[in-house]
Amino acid sequence: MRVLAVVVALGILASTTEAERLAVRTMTEILLAFNHSPSPADRVALEEILNDEATTACERVVARILLNVRHITSAEDKRTLEAMITDEAIPESLRTLSAVIVNLTHTINDADRKTLKALLK
Repeated sequence: MRVLAVVVALGILASTTEAERLAVRTMTEILLAFNHSPSPADRVALEEILNDEATTACERVVARILLNVRHITSAEDKRTLEAMITDEAIPESLRTLSAVIVNLTHTINDADRKTLKALLK
């Protein structure tokens, strides 16, 4: 129930007009090269996203979860991401990133790789 309340609050704070934010692009690039866990450089980039005042609440949630991935996403983080995926108030780009992270097992699959590359266009 707590997860749902957090996601509902995030949905209210989300901007649906900022699909190509730098944070989304950075997380997309990290996922495209992802192998088991974020690299040291990825960790720095994710920390920068978390500390940037311009980062939205939803972007922070996705960045924090991505920062914590070790081979797979934790069960609690998956529940948070799954709630974000179904929340249409959250920007499509973040729902896409959330879906890719939910599917993540050591690295991304080919279908998700194709989806992420489309986000970068």
